[in-house]
Amino acid sequence: MANLFKVNLDKFHRAIRKESSEPFVIAEIGQAHDGSLGSAVSLMEAAAECGVNAIKFQTHIAREESSNLDKFRVNVFPQDTSRFDYWKRMEFSEDQWKMLARKAYELGVLFLSSPFSIKAVEILEGCGVPAWKLASGELENLPMIERVLETEKPLLISTGLASWDEIGQVHKLTSGRERVLFQCTTQYPSQPETWGLNNIKTMKKRFSDCAIGLSDHSGEIFPAIAAYSMGAVMFEVHVAWSKSMFGPDSSSSLNMVQLRQLVDGLRALFIAEQNPIDKDLLRKNNAEIHQLFGRSIYAARMIPPNKEIELDDLAFLKPGIGIPAKEYSSMLGKKMKHEIAEGQLLNLEDVL
Repeated sequence: MANLFKVNLDKFHRAIRKESSEPFVIAEIGQAHDGSLGSAVSLMEAAAECGVNAIKFQTHIAREESSNLDKFRVNVFPQDTSRFDYWKRMEFSEDQWKMLARKAYELGVLFLSSPFSIKAVEILEGCGVPAWKLASGELENLPMIERVLETEKPLLISTGLASWDEIGQVHKLTSGRERVLFQCTTQYPSQPETWGLNNIKTMKKRFSDCAIGLSDHSGEIFPAIAAYSMGAVMFEVHVAWSKSMFGPDSSSSLNMVQLRQLVDGLRALFIAEQNPIDKDLLRKNNAEIHQLFGRSIYAARMIPPNKEIELDDLAFLKPGIGIPAKEYSSMLGKKMKHEIAEGQLLNLEDVL
C-alpha cells in the first residue's frame, strides 16, 4: 500500500496548495472507538475500504486537558462520572498511537489526529503526522498552536466556534503556512438550516491564499457534495458503524454505506468537472442518434395529385431522414406532383 499512500499524500499537498480541485476525503473516527484499540483498527480498515484519503482521530490526554470543572457537552456516558473520566477512558498510549499511524500507512491513507494539548502534539509529532488539524475550540489555545507552528507542517483549521474576527486572527497568526480553512457547524447533528454553506464562498473570497474545506457534522452526504460545487476541496466527516451506536458523535456520523456513497459521488463530480462538454461538438458527434430520434414529414393519409397540402395531410414520424418536422409550414399550400400513399416519407421532389 506504499504506492497508495504516496498517491494520497500527493493529493493532499495538491489540494492544500490549490493545485487541484480533486476532492480529498478525511474519515474522522474521533471517539467512535470508545476507548477500544481493536475498534479503532476495524473502523480504520472499513473507512479505508470505502476509498477515503485520510483517517483522523482526536488525541485527548485527560490530565493535560480537563479540570474537575470540565462538564459534559452531552452526558451520555453512564460509566463515566466526569468528563475527566471519559477522556481518561478514551486515551491511547504513545506506542498505541504509533501503531495506529503505522496501520494507516499500511492501509495507504494519511494518519491525522487533532491534538488537544502540547503533550498530544509531542505524541503525534512522534507518529509523523503530515499535518495538524486544529479543532475550533482550540483556536485560542495559543501555547499549543505555537508548538504546532514550530513543526512547520500544514494546518487544517476548523472554524465552527469562531467569529470572522477570530478566524482572521488565526489566519494572521498562521501566515505563510499551507492551510485549509474548514467551514464547520458545531452542532451534533447539524440541521440543514445551520450548515452555513454560504461561508464556503465567503472564505474563498476573504482568505484567497487558503484552500477551503468542510468539516461536517450533519450525518448526511449532501453538505459535502454541495460544498464541492462551491469550491471546497477537502472534506472531513465523522464515521461510525451506526448512528444508533453509543457515543457523543454517532448521530452526526456517516455509516460505511454513506461514506462509500460520498467518496464515489465526490470523485464522479471531479471527473465531470475535468471533462467539459461542448454542446455543438456533442450534436455533431451524435448526428446518427439525432437522426434516429428526429422527426420527418410523412403522409398522414393518401394525398392525390395536385392537392394543396394541409396540416391534416402531414404526420411527423421517426426517423428524421427526410424533410425535418420543424419545416412543416414550408409544405403547406404546395401541390403534390403525384399521389402519395399514407405513411410515405415526403421529399421535396414530390411537390410542385
